[in-house]
Amino acid sequence: MQTSVKKRTSFRLSNELLLKLKDGARKENSSLNSYVESILAGYVYDAPNAVTISAIEEAREGVDPKTVDMSSLDAFIKSCIYE
Repeated sequence: MQTSVKKRTSFRLSNELLLKLKDGARKENSSLNSYVESILAGYVYDAPNAVTISAIEEAREGVDPKTVDMSSLDAFIKSCIYE
């Protein structure tokens, strides 16, 4: 099994942010280090693709989503396809 090499580093954080991170780690029953590492990894490796970013922007601008037809499977599929 391959293990990742970890490097020690330090950051300067505001007291408020540090308190929120510590609280989040406590709620997740995790160490502060593991909690911050998981947040950073999620941000770096799980970045949204262009389609998702576009959808987020539309939602923030209040663009109404297309109505989905749930009357049958075929109708559902057809209503999900953007023309």
